[in-house]
Amino acid sequence: MILICPQNLPGFEIGGIAGVILSAASHRIPVVLDSIISSAGALIAYELQPRVKGF
Repeated sequence: MILICPQNLPGFEIGGIAGVILSAASHRIPVVLDSIISSAGALIAYELQPRVKGF
């Protein structure tokens, strides 16, 4: 598992997107990725919880 520290992120928005994706997956709500920034957030969410891949 990769440890994600806030100082390693280029901006708080990517961490926020990762949190939104994790939350949406926990409520079984699909998420649409439309940019490289949202994809980066999704990658972080996947590293933290691989089961988000289906959402």
